[in-house]
Amino acid sequence: SNGNNPDDAIMVGINTEGYQNIKIRYARKAADMASEENFKSYYSTNGGSSWITLEGVEDILYASVMFFLPESASNNPNFKIRFELNGNNDSDDSHLDDVVVWGDVLPPLPSGTIVIVKNSLPDDVQDFVFTSDIPSNMSFSLDDDTDETLSNTKTILSIPVGTYSVTEPAVSGWELTDLSCEGDDGDSVGNVETGVAIIDLDDGETITCTFTNTKKPKLTVVKVTDPADDTGKFNLSINGTQYATDVSNGGTTNAQFANIGSNTFAEAAGTGTNLSD
Repeated sequence: SNGNNPDDAIMVGINTEGYQNIKIRYARKAADMASEENFKSYYSTNGGSSWITLEGVEDILYASVMFFLPESASNNPNFKIRFELNGNNDSDDSHLDDVVVWGDVLPPLPSGTIVIVKNSLPDDVQDFVFTSDIPSNMSFSLDDDTDETLSNTKTILSIPVGTYSVTEPAVSGWELTDLSCEGDDGDSVGNVETGVAIIDLDDGETITCTFTNTKKPKLTVVKVTDPADDTGKFNLSINGTQYATDVSNGGTTNAQFANIGSNTFAEAAGTGTNLSD
């Protein structure tokens, strides 16, 4: 028999994920078998692409037998067993009963918890997108307001131990002013300049990283001339960026995002104007 005929072969897939030390027990009988006729049992760890023989018996009284399978059968979604009768006569007599496959529950993998907190100063509806290499959490968004659509906290449970990164890309009008991680042995760090938290997660740890963003102020520079009808033209800059070109009295940069803390302002001569005049 080649096992393709359901009358002479039985194949069953058994998902052993979460179990180790797999064992199989069954009772069988084979009688009145001619030479080279037999009852065989097999197992497969690759979904049936290939088979490994457990036993092949000819005439044998009804008895129970048990096998301890190798590690390849453990925690395997593609595990299968197969029973096959290779017989050609009506008098061939084979029985199969009490088939049991079992194993020991795998211990939980070492894991921990990562918590990402968004803190906005002041609280604001602005959404912040985060990227990470934490499994199943490649991208997520947080905000820090009273609207419950988005939370200000992302708690990720049962993460395999290892080193992970969480990144907050820059958001226009906001400055990342603090990035701190706590709850571990001090190996997790945040970098305000890059917006990246490097998290070293050990078994049983809960590491909380808080990204604090402060809303940038807006500044406006206004040109005032004396006398007001002066025809001079001027270019106005904030922190090295020119926002107004060839403006005269009353001309403005309009409101522009500025630094939190010190800022610089400058004017330069516009078209046809000499500041020394």
